[in-house]
Amino acid sequence: MRVVALVSGGKDSCYNMMQCVAEGHSIVALANLRPEKKDEVDSYMFQTVGHDGIDLYAKAMDVPLYRRTLFGESLVVDKDYIPDPMDEVEDLYQLLHNIKRDIDFEGVSVGAVLSDYQRVRVESVCSRLGLTSLSYLWRRNQQELLLEMIACNVKAIVIKVAALGLEPTKHLGMTIEDIYPHMCAMKLKYGLNVCGEGGEYETFTLDCPLFKRKLVLYESEKVMHSDNPVTPVAYLKLKNIKLEEKSVDINLSMKERIQDLKMSTSNQLIQELVLSNDDYKNTIPQSKEWTPNIKTCGHQQCTGTSEESNVKINNGYLCVSGITGKGDDVNISSITTTAMDQLKATLSSNGMDMSNAYIIHLYVKDMTKFADINAVYRQYFSLNPPARVCVQGVIKSIPFIHFIRVCVKGCVYKLTYPVTHSYR
Repeated sequence: MRVVALVSGGKDSCYNMMQCVAEGHSIVALANLRPEKKDEVDSYMFQTVGHDGIDLYAKAMDVPLYRRTLFGESLVVDKDYIPDPMDEVEDLYQLLHNIKRDIDFEGVSVGAVLSDYQRVRVESVCSRLGLTSLSYLWRRNQQELLLEMIACNVKAIVIKVAALGLEPTKHLGMTIEDIYPHMCAMKLKYGLNVCGEGGEYETFTLDCPLFKRKLVLYESEKVMHSDNPVTPVAYLKLKNIKLEEKSVDINLSMKERIQDLKMSTSNQLIQELVLSNDDYKNTIPQSKEWTPNIKTCGHQQCTGTSEESNVKINNGYLCVSGITGKGDDVNISSITTTAMDQLKATLSSNGMDMSNAYIIHLYVKDMTKFADINAVYRQYFSLNPPARVCVQGVIKSIPFIHFIRVCVKGCVYKLTYPVTHSYR
């Protein structure tokens, strides 16, 4: 997939780009929203501190950069996002819309780790533009994730602190490697998020394996935003930052530059995100060739779909598996419609609807058909589709598309996870 990466300069957006490249996607451009004539703005959505280094960030990667000034504000702050022309989210919509006029791309790299607020709004923008959001860091264990970033040579520094246990005079300018032990200690003491997902701190990346050149910070200025004695808020203004050469073969592709790193593979990410429940560890195929296990559910209320699906009640969730879409591989839209209609009927027969879906595990034969599958899939959901793990596998039997598991509960959040079964 050709991917535009949303970048703030921070570690998360940087490392998600690396994950995209590791999964075979191509980063074709960077996108950034910046404040107008300010160091930063009070945004629910975007990191703006450090924006004065983003131009060099793009030059370090040698990819085009598209920027737009933030005009909107955080107006629609409900769980569900309904587009408002004056909301800051629409600045992101316009930015990506303008990029689509200039270059062809299908995916958007998003460094979201924990914030449903941010994820829902990015998904809204992507859905309206026919794009796929790629969020490989979503809901990962933060201690393991930050340690993995460090091990994979993401060189980032802390440029903002805003939490109990973080001191401007001590922690501003520290590398993520240096602050890691402290954040682990503060997690135990105060419940802080190790990756700063609660706004505890912000970072700026000076170097990573995707960079052909590195950024060197020669001068910065500490700016106190609030001198509250308990939770002081301060940030670094990047006053003198320059590009410098580094030891790297610039003729290597991005993927070649990261191929020896110990990054989590697609399979490992799925295991971490999806297989926390022992009841379902055996439902994910372990070999490259597998046959969907279609069972009869035995529930009287599911007689209309019992030949195709298996329904369980587990820890307050209704779990449906074995939903398949069959037919001629050429007509992917029809196959997807068949599977989605079957899923919808199964939920309806249990007194629920698609809005109750919590997470969906989807296996397909050919990920190159993902756009066609997704075009049908998204028609079955409204504002906030459920979390989805979509994986390509070599399926021996007839179905082109197979729902391994659908969990249903009265809450909704989404992750789009298009990954392949070849795992680099």
